[in-house]
Amino acid sequence: MSVTEIFGTADAPEAAVEPATPPETAPVETVPAVEPVKAPDRLLAEGRVEHIAMDKIDFTDETFKFRASLRLGPLKKSLASEGQQLPIVVRKVGKTKAMRYQIISGFRRATAMRELGYATIAAIIREDLEDDEAAFKASVIENEQRKTYSAIDRALVILGYKKAGYSSVAVGDLMGLTRKQASNIMGLLTLPQVVQDAIDEPDGKFTATHGLTLRTLLGKYPGLDAAKWVETVKAEGLSVKAMKRAVNKAHRPASRPPLGSIFNAGKTDTTAGVYRLSPVRVVVADLSSGERDALKAELRSLLEALG
Repeated sequence: MSVTEIFGTADAPEAAVEPATPPETAPVETVPAVEPVKAPDRLLAEGRVEHIAMDKIDFTDETFKFRASLRLGPLKKSLASEGQQLPIVVRKVGKTKAMRYQIISGFRRATAMRELGYATIAAIIREDLEDDEAAFKASVIENEQRKTYSAIDRALVILGYKKAGYSSVAVGDLMGLTRKQASNIMGLLTLPQVVQDAIDEPDGKFTATHGLTLRTLLGKYPGLDAAKWVETVKAEGLSVKAMKRAVNKAHRPASRPPLGSIFNAGKTDTTAGVYRLSPVRVVVADLSSGERDALKAELRSLLEALG
C-alpha cells in the first residue's frame, strides 16, 4: 500500500446539504439542522445550524487551520454557481458584545464565501466544545471523514497538536495512522518547500511516497536539485521506483577505477593461510562481468581456506 493510499487524498467532493442562498439574498434566520456526523467519543455531536454574520467570525484566529494551501479557485466557482453546500463548524468565543465565532472546521468555505461577498454563512454552532482539545479533535475528525486533508495537511495537524502540548499518538489515532506512519508524515515537513508544495498539489503527480524517497536521496546526494526532480517526475510521470533509479543513475560517477584485489598483496600469504583484506567498496551493480568473476574467485579461495 502506498503512502498516498494510507494518507488519503486531498479535496474529496463535499457531501451536499441544503444549499445556502447566494450573498445578495442570503437570509439571516435559522435553517434546519443537518444530520449530525457520527464519530468516536461523540465529538461531532449535534449542534444547531444557523446563518451567522460573516463579520462576527474571527478570521485572524487560525487555531484549527491546518492547510498548506486553501486552493480557493474551484471552490469559489462552485459557490458562485451553486451556493454553499456544507455548513462550517464554529464555537463561540468571548461574552456578549465581544463574542466572536471561532472556526473549528471550514476555513476554505468561509474564506471563499467572504471573498465572494457573502454577508452570512451557514454554520453548525457547537455549544459543547468549551475544551480546546475536544475542539481540536472535532476539527480533525470532521475533515478526516470528508477526506479533505492532504499528506502535508496531516503533518501540520500533528505538528499543531504537539505544539499545543497534546500527544501526537492520540491525533495519529484520530487519522488512523500508526506511529511509523505519523513519523513518516512529519518527515515531509523537513523537505524543501518546493517538494512540499508538489506533494500538496491535488493532481497527485508527485506523491508523499515520492517525497519520502527524495528525502532519503537528498541525504545520499547533498548536491541533489530537488526542484529539478520534482519537475522531472511531474513532466515524465515517473513512478517512485523510476525516480529513484533515475536519480541514482544521474549521480553515479561517470568513471571509476577498476576494482582491484580484495587482498593486500604485501601482507597476504595464502600458503601460510594468512589473509589481509584491503579496504574496498564494492557496488555490485557497477561491476563488470570480469570484475564479478575475479571477486568470486577471491572469495571462493578465502572460503576454501576456512574449510
